[in-house]
Amino acid sequence: MEIFDCHIHIMSEETLQLTEEWKKHRSRVGLPEMELYHIDKTSGMWLDELDSNGISNAVFLAFHPNNEACLKFINHSDRFIGFTAIDPTEPDAAERLERDFKAGFKGVKFYPVSRKFHVDDEKASGVYEICRKYKAPVMMHFGISLGLKTDMRYGNPIDLHSVAKEFADLNFIIPHFGAGMMRECLFLSYHCDNVYFDSSGSNSWMRYLPYSLTLRQVFRKFIDVAGIDHLLFGTDSSFFPRGYRRDILDSQAHILRKLAIPKRDQERFFSGNIRRLFRL
Repeated sequence: MEIFDCHIHIMSEETLQLTEEWKKHRSRVGLPEMELYHIDKTSGMWLDELDSNGISNAVFLAFHPNNEACLKFINHSDRFIGFTAIDPTEPDAAERLERDFKAGFKGVKFYPVSRKFHVDDEKASGVYEICRKYKAPVMMHFGISLGLKTDMRYGNPIDLHSVAKEFADLNFIIPHFGAGMMRECLFLSYHCDNVYFDSSGSNSWMRYLPYSLTLRQVFRKFIDVAGIDHLLFGTDSSFFPRGYRRDILDSQAHILRKLAIPKRDQERFFSGNIRRLFRL
């Protein structure tokens, strides 16, 4: 079946600085070695990775707004869909976001736990209006994060509740099943039909819970409560030489088979739902 990955990060010489502090942090959390390349080479390498793993399309996420290197990256192939990133509470955020959408980005990602803002801040309303204007999905990282300057005070998905109700015609995506905020995500799904959840990453947040939990149980609960139509496949692939995280794809496909999820519903999870969000 078609595989459409909704969560890959753009990492190149132009988009990321490998400082000594960052290298030590990566080593401390057990991440493998990484190499950064020019954006042109990085684009070609990712296209090869999609081809070799049978991935039809992918959403690539930027870390900063107005990033010319990321625009160059997503213009490399029509199989690349780009999300810009922005702090929606900054004074000129709406204007910058509109420029990014006009330039070719199709969505936006917020990093509230890293940038230290609440997504329901009144100053963010202009950004949501721009997203509504362009019918652009909004991805929001809540819960734990690998970032060096993470502040968990901004990581509660419940902050999204009032926003999702006010902007009921906007679609919101919470990655990594909430990255530890699973209960809050499930509460949110009860109230807000326009909130989606992606499965990306190793989901190692499970080890920090005070009770035992398997990824199979996570899938079962989200399917039962939120419904398969609100789940999106992603890997959280990001850097080389690791490349595409085929292990995550294989693991999640195996889980859906073990849960006896019908093929039609698997197709929705792996590609249909994200295509619907982008009206493809």
